[in-house]
Amino acid sequence: MESKEIQRQIDQLMHEQNNQPIPEFEGYAPSEMQYILHYTFEPNSPISLQKLTDNEYKEIPMLNQIKYFLELIKKTKKLNSLPKGFYLPKW
Repeated sequence: MESKEIQRQIDQLMHEQNNQPIPEFEGYAPSEMQYILHYTFEPNSPISLQKLTDNEYKEIPMLNQIKYFLELIKKTKKLNSLPKGFYLPKW
């Protein structure tokens, strides 16, 4: 067997193995996990963000909280003027 033929067969086996779903990866293949871990929002990743309408964004509580805090900071120009009981983490 020629070395190019051997290499082609090895490449084919590696491709098949890397694209085989693995139960421990929630059914994702190793090649998909590579994208999820290192290239999360790249075109070949199985993860993508869905474009929502303005009304749909308004229905997401976490985004509403973030928007509220950003507007409060913008209005007061201070981080220490947050309502009592709300503390920013100390890094």
